[in-house]
Formats: sequence, C-alpha cells, structure tokens
Amino acid sequence: MKIAFDMSFITASSGTRYFLNTETLIKHLAKKAGLHRCHYFHPPHSSDHSQVQADLLNWIREHNIDLYVVLHPFELPYPEAINRETLGRAKLAVMVQDFIPRRYEYINNAVSAAPPLGHLNHFELIRKADLVWTNLESSRRDASLYGGIEPRRVHVVGEGINDKFRPLSSIDRQALKDRYGITKQYVMSSGDLAYRKNIDGLFAAFARVNQELKRSRQLVVTQLPKEEQEGIKQLAEQFSISDDLVMTGRIGDDELSLLYNGAELFAFPTLYEGFASSLLEAIACCTPILASDNASMAEISGGRTRLINPENVNEMAAGMLDLIGMPHTSVTRLKASKAIRRFRWNSVSEAMLRSLRQLEYAAVLYPNRFWKTSKSARTSCFFSFSLDDIPEKILIKEASIVMSGSSGHTISVYRIKRGWNAPAASRRRPARSKAVLFKKTLSASKEGMPKTGKVKWKCIELARKWKEATLSNHGLYVSGLDASNPPALYVSYVHLLKPARGASSIRRV
Repeated sequence: MKIAFDMSFITASSGTRYFLNTETLIKHLAKKAGLHRCHYFHPPHSSDHSQVQADLLNWIREHNIDLYVVLHPFELPYPEAINRETLGRAKLAVMVQDFIPRRYEYINNAVSAAPPLGHLNHFELIRKADLVWTNLESSRRDASLYGGIEPRRVHVVGEGINDKFRPLSSIDRQALKDRYGITKQYVMSSGDLAYRKNIDGLFAAFARVNQELKRSRQLVVTQLPKEEQEGIKQLAEQFSISDDLVMTGRIGDDELSLLYNGAELFAFPTLYEGFASSLLEAIACCTPILASDNASMAEISGGRTRLINPENVNEMAAGMLDLIGMPHTSVTRLKASKAIRRFRWNSVSEAMLRSLRQLEYAAVLYPNRFWKTSKSARTSCFFSFSLDDIPEKILIKEASIVMSGSSGHTISVYRIKRGWNAPAASRRRPARSKAVLFKKTLSASKEGMPKTGKVKWKCIELARKWKEATLSNHGLYVSGLDASNPPALYVSYVHLLKPARGASSIRRV
C-alpha cells in the first residue's frame, strides 16, 4: 500500500510544538507501515489553488497512491483542491483533534454558534473523507453532532505525549527566577484570549485565592502568543493580579516540563476543549490538576483530576485552595504512569494502521486472454483474468464475474484442467473439467424486453486462489456466453497492514 502524507503544515508551523508532534506521528506511522511505502507531498509555494490541485493530481497518479492522509484538515490552505477528481482511486483519511471551529466563532471575545465561513470548505473535506481519525471518544461524538459524520467512519486512535514530560527529582528554583521572574510558589495555566479558554474566570478565581493566601502565590500562564500578551495584562489589571502574573510566551517541552514540576497546581478551566495536551502533560509530571468537568477532560484524566464547573468562580476558587500544597507522593506518580500509558505515539500509529483495514478498494478486470470456439455471437469460449494489476499484500473481500447471455439460454462455467497454463499458453483447444462451477438460465424475454441479459457469479475463493497463484491453471470455459460482450471480473479488496520494524524520516519525494 502506498500512503501519502500532506506536508503543508510544515510551512505554517515549522519549529513549533505543533509541527514537532505532527512530525513525530508521521515518523511512527512510517516506521509501523513496514513494507508499505510512504510518500510525502510538499505543495508548491503558490496561492493559486488550481495550480496546487493540478500538481497534486499529477503527483498522486505518478506515485500510484492508495491513501492520502491529511493530519490537520482545519489548517489545510487548499481544502477545495482535494476532491475525488484529484484523488482518483486513492482514499482520503483525515485526523480531527476537535470541532472547535464548528462550535465557536470568536469575534471580540463573543461566542456564536455559527461556524466561521472560512472553514466551510474544510468541513466539506472532512465529510467526504473515507476515514476520519480522532483522539477521544468525546471527539467521536462531536464528529457526529457538529460535523454530521457517520460514526462508522470515525475511529478513536488516541494521542501521543513527549517522553520529556515526567516527574523531576529536583527543581532549580533559581533558574525559574532568572528565566521568568518566578519568585513565589505558583499556579500554572495555559491559555489565550479565546472565549472558550475562560481566562477571565481563571483570573477571578485566582484573585480570590491569592487574596486569602496573603498574595503569596503567582499565576504563570504559558504558551501565550505575543500579540495577545498586552490584552492579557489589561485583563489582569481588572482583577488586580497584574503584579503576580507571569507570562512565558511560547516555550519548548523541556521548559514546560520544568514548570509543570515546579507548580503547586495546574488550573485549566476551559469551557470546551478537544484533546487537551497540556492536561495530559501535567498528569505525566504528577502535578495536581484542577480542570473543567466537560467530557474530554474526564476522559483524559480518568478520575485523576479535580473537576469543577468552569462557569462557577466560587467552585473554582475552592478547588484551588484544596489542591494548593498537595504533596507529590509516590502514589500519585504511580497513578500518573498508568494514566499516560495509553497515550504513546506507538499506540496511536498502530491504531491508525489497524483502522485502514476497513478501507475497501475496487477494481474491474477484463480478460487478458479470450478465445471463441466459433464465429457466432452466442458461443462457447475460453478466457482468463490476470490479477497482476491488483497490489500485493491484500485480502479479496468480494469477487464476481458478470457475463452476458441470450434470454432463455443457459450459461455454464467450468475450470480448464490443462492446456491453458499462464506461463506457457498454447493455441490448441484446452481440456475442461467435467464439474460445473456455475450454472444459470436466463429468463425468457417478454415482448418489449431486451433479448439479452446478464448473470453474476460470486467467485471469491477462486479469485483468491488466482491472486495467490495456488492454481496451475487460471482459465475458465463458458458455454452459452454472448461473446460480443466480454465478461468482467469485479474485485473488492482491503490492504493487509502488519506492523513491521524499520525506520523512516520525513523527506521530499
């Protein structure tokens, strides 16, 4: 099987955690794919989507791609360029982390149920995908609720986490002070000004807690984009916490792990989230957690998090006070280890490859050899099919031969037992077996009805033997056939993907 990955995410996110996580997933998929080849489509640097579509169409045909994978469809710059004409016989698989664009539209921190117009083409791309991957069962439900996607096409495959997130034996407090100005015990969070992140609710709860604790704590907010930091400062001033607010900006996993380990508490009171990577990272570092009581949070934490109503500031503040000062014991470390065991890139890639078994491919084959025994239209004939055009390492799920015949006549099918070997065929008349493989009499035609008809013979086992080359003779003898319309073999198959050892890297092809 030839699997192709859309690499457009590199241009927009090179060097970011978003890019590095996607790169890690692709590497694991390529490694687990074994003998099945992986290709990588790097789009041209052009804003002309018709040019991208033309390049992609030629590229897919040139490399004979079986599956085209888009791992971040909402960030894809050319969703309208990927359609059935472009893909040809290739299937489409997409990975959807959440349906936030469908649920919220952010305008001046206001919420709207209408989807942004800019995402309509992305939704259409997701809906027409043959396979949709998501990371949580709650996201799978959202796919049906907000995306209108049939549940049978959605597979939960999980999400991975970097091994750098783990409990540290000691924390360099001086390094925290020098790098970020952290001089007190602190509550950590991650967010931005988006409505669903509920940053104002977090500030209101922290203001109450810090007042009760005589301003002995700081609030450290990570991963804030530069363009939003001024707005965050102004919001902090409204709640009188600006002197105790620390903003780190975008930082790497090593720094984040250090901050998680040094925090008394990680607070994440978001109103809606798909897969909250930061929540899982905090769990891996054994940091006490206060999070929203929505479905995705409960699913990720597995009961290892204090869940609160994110719209109730009193409940949030009470939760913070309960968790501040909680020790990081060996018991919590053991629980954290069990919690993150299922969130590994190896597990994600294996689940994604397993789901490919449901993708059925179809092929229509016509005889590679056809020999009529007489010159009349309704006659007996010998023919055979070659399955060499169907890929290796497949399982044939369905196979049928469709034949035409005259109304009222009988079509009978026999195997050829000698004289028609595929490697060394001869023109002398082959010998057929006596046993009938298939026999069907076409109904007599009525007035005004066609005088010919078609019959379909299901021959799954025979087709499998042809593909596996376990028969010495591939030929068939048919009597009563309308030779003016050659028979056709319709095959439906799935690729067999067995995880195998091997290495791969992202490269241009």
